[in-house]
Amino acid sequence: MDRKDERRMFWWLEEWQLAEQEAWLTSMSTAGWHLVRTNIGRATFRRGKPEDFRYRCDVFKAGDWSEQDRLSLYQEAGWEHVANRVLVQIFRSPASAAIPEIHTDPVEHVRNIRKLLPGRLASSLLAFLVTVGLALLYRFRTAEAILSTDLLTVIIILFMLGWVLLSFGALLQVLRYMKRVRGQLASTQPVDWRRQMRRRQLSGVLLILVFALVWGDRITGIVSKTPDFPPIPDSDLPVVRLSQVLDSEQYAKASPYTGF
Repeated sequence: MDRKDERRMFWWLEEWQLAEQEAWLTSMSTAGWHLVRTNIGRATFRRGKPEDFRYRCDVFKAGDWSEQDRLSLYQEAGWEHVANRVLVQIFRSPASAAIPEIHTDPVEHVRNIRKLLPGRLASSLLAFLVTVGLALLYRFRTAEAILSTDLLTVIIILFMLGWVLLSFGALLQVLRYMKRVRGQLASTQPVDWRRQMRRRQLSGVLLILVFALVWGDRITGIVSKTPDFPPIPDSDLPVVRLSQVLDSEQYAKASPYTGF
């Protein structure tokens, strides 16, 4: 198949953003790009006829024997299992087909979404512990660093604080989404997947920029570092004769005139 018929894109949306992923994949199929597989952080689409598909995401481990009945039930109902993102399984079906929805029980749907919480909690704790560790390393001189002229330090501090806020913010959004699903309000809320994707793209650009600044500063410091020699004094340098530090026998052996 021609490479022009395939398109690889970064998967900017997070796993817990189920509704946003469904809306994005539906929009891609409407434009003639249909999901064929997923990789770590990437999605591969294949060019085809623009079609109106319904995409649905459910949370379970497809390879687990205890979930095989669920997977078979969806497939028998007419849902095609397209790909997965670890625990998030992606299904699709023609929008015009009279195929029942996957999510019919809000309580069960919330129970499945809850499986994503340990990963979000671990990510939030990691961001918090790394930030606290850096604060301890710099002896809580955060305010002093921000008020100083060290722009690189300020950028790193702001990035770490932003990482913590975004991580805990994502955890809160998962809990809010679960609350909406439990109240059967998820389908009535507009899904702005473009806004969420732009936010993730901005975070990715900032991450790359911070790493570039940090490593660029380190490399520049190593390359431009000059040896630290003591300054040459303005007065005459002291003169030390060998005869002053060696005895007569050692001096005779060291003297270049020995033997003449």
